[in-house]
Amino acid sequence: MKVENISKVYDIKGGEKVNALAGVSFDLPASGMVIILGKSGSGKTTLLNILGGLDRFDGGDIVCFGKHMKDFSGKELDHYRNSCCGFVFQEYNLIPELNVGDNIALALQLQGQKETDKKIKSVLKQVELAGYENRKIRELSGGQKQRVAIARALVKDPKIILADEPTGALDSHTGESIFQILKAVAKEKLVVVVTHDKDLAEKYADRIIELSDGVVKRDSDASYRSTEETKGIEMRSSRMSIKAALKIGCSNFRYHPLRLVSTVVLSVIAFVLLGVFLITGTVNYSDFIYDSLQANRVSACVLKKYENEMLSRFSGEDRAAIEEQFNRNTISVKNKVLKLDGYSENGDLPASALPDKIVQISEKNSESFHMEYHGQLPATDGEIAITDLLAEAICGSEDAGGSIENCVGKKLTVNGKEYTITALIDTKTEEESDASKAPAKEVSRFLQNALFVCDIDLFEEEGEITFDYPGDLYLKENDSVEISRIVKDTDSIEKYPLGEETSGYYLPIGMMPIVLNSISCVIEYQNAVYHNYGDLFRELIGNEQEDEDLQEKYVETFDRIRREFALEAHFSFTLRNDLYHISDSFSIDGFYYQENPSYKDPLQELVIRESSFEEIRHRIDGQCDAIIVPLEAGLNEYFSHDSMIRADNSIVSKLFSLEGNLLVLKNISFVSAIVLTVFSSMLIVSFMSQSMSDKTKTIGILKAFGSNNFNIIQIFIWEGLIIGLCVFLVAQTSLAGVCKVLNSLLSRSMNFYLRFFDLHGFVTVCLLFFTTAFSLLGCLIPMIRLSRLEPNEIMKYDE
Repeated sequence: MKVENISKVYDIKGGEKVNALAGVSFDLPASGMVIILGKSGSGKTTLLNILGGLDRFDGGDIVCFGKHMKDFSGKELDHYRNSCCGFVFQEYNLIPELNVGDNIALALQLQGQKETDKKIKSVLKQVELAGYENRKIRELSGGQKQRVAIARALVKDPKIILADEPTGALDSHTGESIFQILKAVAKEKLVVVVTHDKDLAEKYADRIIELSDGVVKRDSDASYRSTEETKGIEMRSSRMSIKAALKIGCSNFRYHPLRLVSTVVLSVIAFVLLGVFLITGTVNYSDFIYDSLQANRVSACVLKKYENEMLSRFSGEDRAAIEEQFNRNTISVKNKVLKLDGYSENGDLPASALPDKIVQISEKNSESFHMEYHGQLPATDGEIAITDLLAEAICGSEDAGGSIENCVGKKLTVNGKEYTITALIDTKTEEESDASKAPAKEVSRFLQNALFVCDIDLFEEEGEITFDYPGDLYLKENDSVEISRIVKDTDSIEKYPLGEETSGYYLPIGMMPIVLNSISCVIEYQNAVYHNYGDLFRELIGNEQEDEDLQEKYVETFDRIRREFALEAHFSFTLRNDLYHISDSFSIDGFYYQENPSYKDPLQELVIRESSFEEIRHRIDGQCDAIIVPLEAGLNEYFSHDSMIRADNSIVSKLFSLEGNLLVLKNISFVSAIVLTVFSSMLIVSFMSQSMSDKTKTIGILKAFGSNNFNIIQIFIWEGLIIGLCVFLVAQTSLAGVCKVLNSLLSRSMNFYLRFFDLHGFVTVCLLFFTTAFSLLGCLIPMIRLSRLEPNEIMKYDE
């Protein structure tokens, strides 16, 4: 090695400059112990750092193994340190995350060599630490740590050993032993030692170079000039094993568990909220309505036409186009128009009194309507009951000297057919109703514009279906519909199976008494005779129907009857719906729990199966008021308020009522997603930056031994990926649970099953991308800053 006129100037804060080295020159042999002596501030450590490539010089040149160091790039300096130099520092600079053997093996790994126990044991024996390969660094004394540092420098067989004050932190006895080891190594290698101890220098040095104020004050062999032919040496790039990178990178998990847990928890909260907003912001509302109908086992939907937001009628062309779209698998519907002969809206009757529906009434379902009336309910085809509002419009109010009771017995012609008024139905307004009779308030709205008869002839004209009122296809408040819902076997509901089979149909638990009522039998129980199991079931339930756990009570009672009377595990049950003259039998395999069960006058739902379409298909020529179509993907385009033709039934209407609020949430979601993304990124980047700051000295040590920037980044990439993956998995699992809770709350508020918050693949990919990207970003930002520093500066760097 030839050192030719080396100079180094440091810029000190405040604008001052310090000449650390000013024209230093000498030649060094291939072996022997050369000690650089000098007081503090003489420039000896700066010179050693420059010789080892830990720092750059400002002027002059160093020729080493035929190469000029002034021309070295940063990468070539890494290769030089990795291939040619071994360092022994005053503060040992061992990596505390690794044990003794791993610290030594790392030097071999960085050279691309395969570390072996034989090499590690041999070099430990050389420094008198045989058997210490599995010891942890914190278990060693100062002298032992320095021996490990020497072993780490020796194991890769470097050409030069550079030692900076190797005995500065040791007692005199231990210092002597360290110099003895270095002296033995100097027989075959060049050992350059920096020290201020003149006694040790005189005792062990083959040559002493003394510095003072950055210049050579004395050289014990200044005349030495290299006479050997200079030979080049292969410069090797460094490598690092995944095992070593993981050990170093994950050390902060053990040393800073609280910081790790807090970062993960806060990041998970942020990413869960981000996931919720991403779900909300990416929902296609038409798809949501369609999926909701499917989830609730609705198999058909009603289309209605609107012009200028006013309900209109389908033309023949409209109907033909829709029939073609659904392969003629449709039902055209014509609403019944109610006309009272002798009365009109503009003349005798106010709009509020005009009837818009006909309701089938009986003594039995009048109780379910919470109905109060004056007179006798219709019992024959020619009798009719009207509301007190209509009676007041026809017969006059008491204030005008009339009495609505005078209407009873009078004739009323509806759509050309004469009826005798037999009863007046009380339709109290919400303000007039007793607060203790809350159900009556709800029912009265349904009854206020109705006519009541004992029987309804639905098919008045051949070839068309007419509704009693232009209301909802799926809801009809009378007892002729005997079932609320049948669902096919599914994992989305909590089931109570009757047997092992799970391929059939399931009814709500509230239908248990109706099912038992359908089994023909006469039974005797506790000296009482029951005509079917349903009557017995009701008797056993008794007065428990106000309990919160009524479904469990139903199941308990049902099990009791099954055990005591050996009922079969499967029942055949017939669905009857007079609205469409349907009678269909099902084999019931069990029941399912409802989130919001109602056992008192539930709104009944019609379930149309594909096989039933042929039974109830009727054609209408010309115009119609509504078209029933099967639920299929082609229906999506009609789930919008902007469409002229749109789907219109109870579930769709309720979902449309949510759309405004969800649209606001959707608009807010994108801004919130940005805010939460920034917050999440700051959390993870902060953790990774702090982790890198904690390992700054480790980075400097690795750089000193020739590790390149990629090796350093690899350490933190693994750490970041582990944190990112942990956050992703916890956030993904938590988000799935949050979505389930939110869907449950939304379903409960709407009284039917909804899955608006759906954790789909796009959200999962976004969460994985963000957690990974932020983790990697957290590695790169501080690494860019440290890459601008020299290895010796990094080891001294203090955040």
